[in-house]
Amino acid sequence: MISIIALLLSLLMPSLQRVRKQARATRCQANLHQWGIAWATYAAENDGYLVPHDKRLNPSGGSYGWLDGPILRGEAYAGPKGLTLCPMAAKRGGLHPWDPKGGTFLAWSTAYGHPDDPGDPRLWSSYAENYQAHSWWGDKSDPHIAVDLRFMRMTSAVKNAPAIPVFFDSMWDYVSMYDEKSPPPEYDAIPTRILRSAYVACDSVCINRHDGGINSLFMDWSVRKVGLKELWTLKWWSQYDTRGPWTKAGGAEPEDWPQWMRGFKDY
Repeated sequence: MISIIALLLSLLMPSLQRVRKQARATRCQANLHQWGIAWATYAAENDGYLVPHDKRLNPSGGSYGWLDGPILRGEAYAGPKGLTLCPMAAKRGGLHPWDPKGGTFLAWSTAYGHPDDPGDPRLWSSYAENYQAHSWWGDKSDPHIAVDLRFMRMTSAVKNAPAIPVFFDSMWDYVSMYDEKSPPPEYDAIPTRILRSAYVACDSVCINRHDGGINSLFMDWSVRKVGLKELWTLKWWSQYDTRGPWTKAGGAEPEDWPQWMRGFKDY
């Protein structure tokens, strides 16, 4: 009898694990839907402008975007407070200021909190914002700011909104795919991996968190799963080439990808 029960459990366990993973993926998408409601509400009440990024340049004395902004603080939008963690990556990864990054199944944490502090939610999460999709106030003549502003979307009134990622699963807090030629990472981030750049999406976002993909909120406020190879086809910023060398249109072949990604769907 015991052997029969053990056999039945061995047969059921894979199915139970799949159900758990699907439930967590669904909860993750529900989180992102709540963020979408908050982002859309903020834009609607601020002449279409997205959440501002840098408090030094925000005349209202505002925020560092979603990390410390009016949305997360819940000043006017109650939805996302407490929804900063994907259920697949709810455990804090970066426990020290010198190692703040997360991983495929680990949340990142910023360098501003004490390692033993259970944490202000603004200090750790498993999601990230597209660095090229937020408003930025202040002196636009500053050369450093001017470079970023050339490529930045500051309002939600844009073309191809369903292809523009805004908020998504990540092992870092702010990312963007500046260069469509950036190669994919050589291995998955389990438990974590070195980041070539904090702002390169293929390093921070190319993680197998949801069975070959990640979940993402887009500029039309829709939420869906994005295949890992599909990341190179999204419209990350205004001049980004969605037919770059890591897409089927750009000539990428299955064998060009690192071994851990070759079985994923091509785009």
